[in-house]
Amino acid sequence: MKNLASPQLALLIDADNLSPNEVANVFKYLTLKGYQLPIRRAYGGLEKLTGMKDVLREHAVRALVNQGKGTTDVSLTIDAMDLLHSLHLPATVAIVSSDADFAPLALRLRESGHRVLCFANHLNSNPHALAIAYDEVVFVDDLTQMDGNFTASSSKDKSANRLIPHQVVKDAVDSKAEKLDSQAAQSPQLSVKHPALAQPKPSLEMPTKGASKATAAQTDDPAAVKLILEVLPGWLANTVKNLNQIGSPLRASGIAKGSKPLHELFRKHPSYFKVVPTTGPAKQIKLLKLPV
Repeated sequence: MKNLASPQLALLIDADNLSPNEVANVFKYLTLKGYQLPIRRAYGGLEKLTGMKDVLREHAVRALVNQGKGTTDVSLTIDAMDLLHSLHLPATVAIVSSDADFAPLALRLRESGHRVLCFANHLNSNPHALAIAYDEVVFVDDLTQMDGNFTASSSKDKSANRLIPHQVVKDAVDSKAEKLDSQAAQSPQLSVKHPALAQPKPSLEMPTKGASKATAAQTDDPAAVKLILEVLPGWLANTVKNLNQIGSPLRASGIAKGSKPLHELFRKHPSYFKVVPTTGPAKQIKLLKLPV
């Protein structure tokens, strides 16, 4: 029996863009999130739709064959607008595609008060372009199901290759710590620590060589991470949230204070959060793992 209190979502799949396994992971993710899917449609060429027929049949997805090369995007967009104007479109819409060409559609749906999600993979997408257009972006190639929870792929080398544009924040923190060690050695009177390495209780002790990685590790506070996640419920490991969507609840709860940039709050916990991009204005935060 369906739970009528569960949130409803329209799922529109660009079958030309993602693999059958990735589409299957989308359904697993949405099931864990508790969504009902009254509208499930897949668009693409006959060959692509046939290749994922088992997944589409298992999840009762309505398959719509395109009218030739380049018409999949148009078909999906027309259906979305028909649903919008017929008032049959749920409050949340998920577009399964790495293609940034759907950005105008996402913006139009957001103007109408809908929340728009994107399911994409790293290899075929521009994460920054997607982050601007969508309320939330989930990278399906980072998701595998294990014991009912989604966790990062066990292949660290493969994951690292996919994330070349997104350097790990912890490496940057360690680099800053090593630079401070060098400065301290040259100037014994230097005692000012970089904000990225600030401790909850500032110490007057001078940093010593060999202690940079230990100092960086101490910035991770699982209790503080748990408080952040309590304010942002439902955030799963290896998924991304936009900074402009999470600032209000964090400031309302008192966790984010003053006029400091919001991304500094997450940089204090590099083992749990990754700020994207690492250079220039921060736009997204990726939750690397859940605190134990």
